[in-house]
Amino acid sequence: MARLLILDDNTELLETFKELLELHGYDIVTCPSGLQGLLLLGYEKPDLLILDLQLKDSEGFQIFRILRADPRSADLPVLFVSGVFLEKEVKIKDLAPEGGGPTAFLSKPVAEEVLIAEVERLLALSRRMNSAA
Repeated sequence: MARLLILDDNTELLETFKELLELHGYDIVTCPSGLQGLLLLGYEKPDLLILDLQLKDSEGFQIFRILRADPRSADLPVLFVSGVFLEKEVKIKDLAPEGGGPTAFLSKPVAEEVLIAEVERLLALSRRMNSAA
């Protein structure tokens, strides 16, 4: 069972995503704080991070940069889910160094089937990348 960490300061959304993803067999850890989430990453060791771009105490891009700069989390798949519009995801691609884990972006609101499909796609891609290494 894959473990997912969800970082979003919208507690209603956290609970909705948690319930939905647990129904699909995922082990879910939630956190409403980016800074606390960085600490959680060290001992929860998630298989995928779902990350909002605008948290009350930090910005999702800052967290993403920290993750990609650390060899222990550089390969972690990251799924940005945010209401902030990104022009063709250019910002994410600019931040992702070569060889880092898979990264994707979904705009809020997200349909349940789209969220599940993207989580499954990123996890499968991550497994393929890790088995090829």
